Formats: sequence, C-alpha cells, structure tokens
Amino acid sequence: MQINYYNTYNSKITIEYEAAYINQTILFADKLIFDSAIPFTIELIDRLPKFSDENTINAFKDLCKNHKETFEFAETVEDSLPTIKKLRNLKSKGQREIIMIAKFNKVISHFKEDLIDAYKNRLKKIDVLELLPFIKEEVLEVYASNCDGFENLEHKFIQEIAHTLKGDDQIIMLDAMIEEMFTFNDLPMPGNAFADSIKIPLCEFPIISGLSFQQIKYTRDDLRPALAPIKAGILELREKIKDLSFSEKNIPVIEQLCSEVIFPHRASVQHAIDESLYLSKLKNQFSEKLNLILCLGISTAENIITFYEKAGVFLPYVANETKQYLSKSADLNASYLFVYFKPAQFENMISYIRQVIKDTAIKA
Repeated sequence: MQINYYNTYNSKITIEYEAAYINQTILFADKLIFDSAIPFTIELIDRLPKFSDENTINAFKDLCKNHKETFEFAETVEDSLPTIKKLRNLKSKGQREIIMIAKFNKVISHFKEDLIDAYKNRLKKIDVLELLPFIKEEVLEVYASNCDGFENLEHKFIQEIAHTLKGDDQIIMLDAMIEEMFTFNDLPMPGNAFADSIKIPLCEFPIISGLSFQQIKYTRDDLRPALAPIKAGILELREKIKDLSFSEKNIPVIEQLCSEVIFPHRASVQHAIDESLYLSKLKNQFSEKLNLILCLGISTAENIITFYEKAGVFLPYVANETKQYLSKSADLNASYLFVYFKPAQFENMISYIRQVIKDTAIKA
C-alpha cells in the first residue's frame, strides 16, 4: 500500500510535526510519497553532487544568507561564473586559464560539501537522517522531483491529490491537526451525534529515535507479514465504500464492513509491534506517553480538501480548483479514507513535540 503525504513550507504543519511520524509511516507503508521539507532535503543531499554551478551557488547563498562575509564571497563566485563559462569553451587554454578553472571548480566542490553537511545536520537534528537510503531503496519518493516551475507544480499537486483520493492502491496521509478542525466519531460507534468524520485506531507505535537505517529496515521487514492483512483490509474497505455517501444513514454499513476487514487484524498487528526487536527496546527506553497512534479516518473529499486549506497547505483558490477538478470524475460527498498519526497521551501535536524534544535530549 502506498501512502501519499502532501505539505508546503508555509503551512501550519511544521517540520517537527512531520519528523515525529515519518519513521513510523516508513514502517507501515509499502511506499511513501512525501512532499514536504524533510524528503525534499533528503533528496537534495542525493542530488547535490550533480547540481549545476548556478544551482550550487544559489543553494549556498541561501544557506549563508545570514553570514555577511560568506554570502559576499558567494556573490563574488557568482559574478565570476560568466568568465569561467567562456574559459571552459575555449578550444585552446593556457596555464592561466586552466588554473582559474581549477580554482573555481574547487570552490564549487567545497560549496557542495558544505551544503551536504548542513543538510545532513538538519536531518540529524530532527532524527530522520537515517531515512536517506530509503530513496535508493525506492521506499521513499519525493513528490516534486521532476516538476519544473510553480504553475506546473501547482497543477501537478491538484492532480495528484485527486488521483490519490480515487486511487486503488494509494491512501492519503493527513496530520493530527485534523482533529482540531473537525468532529470525529470513533468506531465502533459510541452512540453520540453524527460527526464530520470517523476515526478507527489501528495500532500504537513507540517513538522511533536513534535507530539506524539497517535497524529501521529490519523492523520494516519484520512487521511486513503482520501488517499485510490490515493493509489489504484498508484497500478492501476503500473499494466497498467509495460509492457510499458519507451520511448518518450509511454509518451502520461502514461499521459492519470495518468489523469484517479491519477490526479482526488490530490485535495481531499490535502484538507484532510490541514484540518487534527494536521497537520493544524503544518502548523500554522511552515513556509510553510518547507513543503515536495510527488512525484510519473516513470523511468526504470536501472535508479532506478543506483540511488542507485550514492547515495552510492550500491557498483558498487551490482548494477550490482541487474540488472542481475532482468533482468532474468523483462525488465530493462520498466516503474517502485517509490515515494520520495522533499522540497517544497529548491533546495536540504542539504539546507532544515539546515533550519529545525534552525526553530525547535527556536520553541523548
């Protein structure tokens, strides 16, 4: 099962929020398409060696924009680039030209080394550096990799959201912030009034801090057999409710389907997580109050897109265009699935992140 996650730099969903649950998502998903600051930084590290001189200089200037002397030096290097290009194109180069080109290339090489170190330090600080090899493993993919230009990216973004909501083997991932924006009923239904959305707790993960790539990969492979039935159940549920309007009269139908394809697998999944070699060690190392619950959500496409707008991921006009685009081929008020992680013992992600920073710093 592929999980798709979309975010933008200006949204209310911070990089710390994403860092809190990206490792757990890697464990659960067969593949993760992630569009946000974290995977973009991961991919930058992978692509930097092939950066053009112009892109390298621009990235370095952005990195050192608060350091006047370094920034001015980068501008000097940028000013020399047209001359270097002319020298490179000379059919016959003298010693002076060869030395100038070599010095310039050495500076660019140092820029790339400094950029890679800086980006790796960013990822290490939020405990996600070990995800870098998952790009080569084709488990983690950065969404906007091959899209040039803001308008093209925006158009692709709208198409991808719509495609994910309708896709057969894909599911969208939101943030726990959605519980602050909409009302939720739990399944099995406790009998309270009909709400905007439904949530079904699937399993609980400990905080994943300090694991190496190999340990995360081992855990992922170890959990795969136990997770397979519930992931298949999610996709089966998706298929069976896709034409059902999300309304009070259809809740009993949805609940019955969940009792058949979701509820029977939750205990075995939780047992596998609790018994997993490295996850059980983390459970003993960190307090259970740092655990995250993976929830399956059900709501309308209208609500899901509205969430993106309220969270600042979409500008209002992008949200409207997404709804218009999706409405051409789907019912916005039908039942759609999504997943999200929520803190097990905190009311919101802000409080949770503060405690994570405090506790992981103590353990370090």
